[in-house]
This record gives sequence, C-alpha cells and structure tokens, in this order.
Amino acid sequence: MMRYALAVIWLLLVSTGWSAEPAPQDDFSVPIAALEDPQFEKRERAKADLLAAGQAAYRALYITYQQTDQPERRARIDEVLQELELQALQTEEVDAYLLARRRVFFRGPSLLPKVEALRNAQPANSRMHARLSSMRFALLEQAMAEPIQRAAETALKRADELRKSTGAARIVALINREITVTYHLQLNYKGEWISEPYAELCYFDFVANSRNYGNTTTLMFEQDVLRTNMLGGQEHRIKDMGAVDLAEIEIAPANEAMSAWAKDAKPAQDHVYIVRTHLPRDGIDRTFKFKILDLHSKSWVVIQWDDLTRKE
Repeated sequence: MMRYALAVIWLLLVSTGWSAEPAPQDDFSVPIAALEDPQFEKRERAKADLLAAGQAAYRALYITYQQTDQPERRARIDEVLQELELQALQTEEVDAYLLARRRVFFRGPSLLPKVEALRNAQPANSRMHARLSSMRFALLEQAMAEPIQRAAETALKRADELRKSTGAARIVALINREITVTYHLQLNYKGEWISEPYAELCYFDFVANSRNYGNTTTLMFEQDVLRTNMLGGQEHRIKDMGAVDLAEIEIAPANEAMSAWAKDAKPAQDHVYIVRTHLPRDGIDRTFKFKILDLHSKSWVVIQWDDLTRKE
C-alpha cells in the first residue's frame, strides 16, 4: 500500500513539471563559442550578447575560462568577464556589488582607468559616483601599497640574510621615506587605532631599538640622505667616518666636536657613521655607531649598529 501511494505521488509530481534534477541554466555555449569566430563583427556581437545577459552569463563564462588551456581563448573570455565585473559594480543589489568589488579588487590597479571612466560618467553627487569613487580609492590604495610592499619585503629579507651570515643581532633595514610616506594609514578596528607597520620602516630609534617616531628617533632614510632631525627640540648630529671597520671605533668624540657636525649625511656602501642622539630639554645624550652593509639607492638601506662609549 505504501509503495502504491509513493508511486502515485511521484507520478503527480512529474506530471506537474517537478524534477529531482536541478533546473537547467541558460545555455551560453553558442555565444561563448562565437567569441572565437574569425570574423570580428561576430565576435563583437557575441560579446554584446553576453554583456546584455549580465551576471546570468558570468558563471558559464567563468567555468569555460577555467576549463580551457588555450591562451588566446582565455584572453577573449577574460575580457568579457572583466566587463561583466565592471558592469556589476553598478548593480542595485548590494551583495552583488560587494562581490563584484572583490573581483575587481582581485584584478588590481590595472582596472583603475576603467573604474575612473565609469565614475566620471556619473553625476557628481549621485550614489553611484560615491560608490565608484570608493572603488577608485581602494584601487589607488592598492597601487600605492605595492611599491612599499616590494621594497619592504626585499629589504627585510636582506636584513634577515645578513643577520644569519654575520651572527650580528643589531641589523635593521630602512626604507626610503619617499616610498613609505604615501602609506601612512590608520584603521580604527574595534576602538583600537592600528597603523600600517611598513609606513614606519623609514625611521629608526637607537635609544629604544625600535621604529618609534618620536623625540629619540635619530635616523631617517629619505631619498639618498640619512637625516637625524625630524622634530623640534632635537639636536641630533651625524658624521661619515669613511670605509672603516665598525669595531675600530670604540670611543665617541667630545661633545664640542659632535655639536659642530651636520644634521644629514650621504649614505655610502661599507661606510661607518657616528650619530649623536641629543635632546637637551629631556636630558638625553647618547652616541651610536652604524655601518651600511647594503644600499639600494632611493629604495632601502641595511645597517649594523651598536652603542658607542662616551668620553668621561
């Protein structure tokens, strides 16, 4: 009896159009194949049809893109995928927009000109103009971040290599401030202000042995200059001692002599420098020495440093 009842239910469902299989999606195989047509007009028509289909065509296109290993075919499909992603930036559905935003962000700054063109086509005070301005800002941030990421990773890796090869612990890398200055970002995350750590890599504080930017920050690498004074009240000084052994310099010169030194110095490979960290109002007066172990002009510098004994 039970089997009979189930059979009747099944026949009723089938007769009303229900199926255990998922409903078939729109078949975009013809326009996708037409993207490879030798005639330019047919290829452009196929592209227009796919763009008109919008996000309904995206999944089929993406699957085809993943399944093909032909570079030319992948390039043609990816061109349409890119246009669909840009199209979706202007959708009314917030979730669809956020998904498109992630996809565009994944492609990176190469899409910046197209995002700017879409933004400029919108009325200045419109919601879409604000949305596309936000997308433009994200891509600009990404474009500006990549140079500092590249410089920082290269310099920090080189510092690690030198620490291992020399056995010295006091080896640090400084990134050119002209690179880091564009990346001074702060985020308020759950009430806590978080700074981008790479942005501070142009500074070094010998007193605190840190990247802190404050009164005792004694060294900044900017373009091809080693600077020692960044804030009011600092009386820091620096002198290039030439290409000598770091261990040979054991005693700091007299205060009177150091007071006459310059505030900046030119970095040079294998040269040793003496720096005086002097804050009269805070009663801080310390002297340090460092040697340039590696130097990439206008990009980064790696130094080995140590305290320097003062004359009594």
